[in-house]
Amino acid sequence: MRPPFRHPIPHSCRRVARPKCRSSNSGDWKDIEAAKRKIPGDFLWFRQGGKAYVVQDAGVLAKVIDAWAPVDRLGDEMDGYRREMDQHGKVMEALGRDMEHAAGNIDRKQDRGA
Repeated sequence: MRPPFRHPIPHSCRRVARPKCRSSNSGDWKDIEAAKRKIPGDFLWFRQGGKAYVVQDAGVLAKVIDAWAPVDRLGDEMDGYRREMDQHGKVMEALGRDMEHAAGNIDRKQDRGA
């Protein structure tokens, strides 16, 4: 296994524009989207000193993608957990509705018996 790629550019400024891009700073999205429309293929986009840069060197991109592989795997894992939690949330909502309905029935029975 290769050692992780170390880049002198701060993490918050690096972007690899790929279809499954996970990293972003909301202020940079417009610039990244504009670059995607103009530049074919994958690229590394970063801003340093207020100036934007693009790298398309295949070797550099391979290192960046390798370096991000653990983050991508973790993101995929977190997506799975999110889907599970969504399902649990739906079950909890249904239980809440059932409890409200049951509580309403109890209140109506108490009102009739009083």
